[in-house]
Amino acid sequence: MKDALDKVCSMVNRIYGGAALLLLAVLTGAMAVQVFTRYVLGSSLSGTEELGRYCFIWMTMLGASICVSSDSHAAVTILNDHLKGRMKGGHKISVDILILACAVLLFIQGIKMAAMTTRQLTPTLHIPMSVIYCSLPAGAFGIILNGINNLIKRMDEAKSSAFVQEGADDGEGGMR
Repeated sequence: MKDALDKVCSMVNRIYGGAALLLLAVLTGAMAVQVFTRYVLGSSLSGTEELGRYCFIWMTMLGASICVSSDSHAAVTILNDHLKGRMKGGHKISVDILILACAVLLFIQGIKMAAMTTRQLTPTLHIPMSVIYCSLPAGAFGIILNGINNLIKRMDEAKSSAFVQEGADDGEGGMR
C-alpha cells in the first residue's frame, strides 16, 4: 500500500509541478505585457493584472502541495530543534496531523466557496469565480495526499526507531 501511495503522490506532484510551471510562465508573460503596455504604450491592457493574480493563486496552492511532499514548507522549528529521539519524532507526527486537519478544512470550505460562486464572474476576464476558488480544494487534495504519505512514513520511522531502542536497552542485539 505504501508503494502505491508513493506512486500516486509522485504522479500528482509531477502533474502539479508541471501545472505550476505553466502557470508561472503565463504569470510572467501577463506581467511582462502589463508592464510593456502601461509604461511603453501609456495605456495598460485590461485583464493582464487579473490573469496574473489568478495564476499566482493557483500556482501557490499547487506549490503548497509539493512543499508538503518534500517537507520544505514554512515551519517554526524552535521547539523541534530542542527535542531529541522519540519526542522529536512525536512532534513531527503531531505537525503532520495538524497540517492534515487544516488541509481537510481547506478542502471542505474550498468546495463550498467554489459552489457558492459559480454564477459570480471575475471583473475583467468574466470567468466564473468558482474557477479561482477551485484552487483551494485542488491544492488541499495534494496536501492531504502528501500529508498522509508523510504521516505513514514518520510512523514507520517511529516504530523502527522504538524497536532499535528497545533492542539496545534489553541487550537483545538491537541495531543502532
